[in-house]
Amino acid sequence: MRITILFGGTNKERLVSVASAQALHAALPEADLWFWDVDDTVHETSSELLLKHSRPFEHPFRPGTPSLGKIEQALDRAKGEDRLLVLGLHGRRASGQPERGTAPHRSDPRGRRAPGHPASAYRRRGHDHRDHRR
Repeated sequence: MRITILFGGTNKERLVSVASAQALHAALPEADLWFWDVDDTVHETSSELLLKHSRPFEHPFRPGTPSLGKIEQALDRAKGEDRLLVLGLHGRRASGQPERGTAPHRSDPRGRRAPGHPASAYRRRGHDHRDHRR
């Protein structure tokens, strides 16, 4: 199993997500890094590029690599490569749904493990992932 940190997202909170990914990467230095860009594409990026991004709350992160495809394609790839996705996502999508609930919800039908706030855990407790509020 390969560990992959998924960070970024399609809203303004992707800036915060970059700072979270920097902290997660410090704890999981061997993890691969996937950045979910505002255009809904995912890019594998390097440790060096992430760590040298010194002002994540002010400047958008630029992954510097070609796209792996849209988020759905990246989730399919993660499943095919037996990746464990560690989510460094924040905020809400443009649709108003939370990033933390949406990515796991989108990955659940693919049988992918998603730690953090998996949508299936909310459903097992009788909640919808959109009902979760901080």
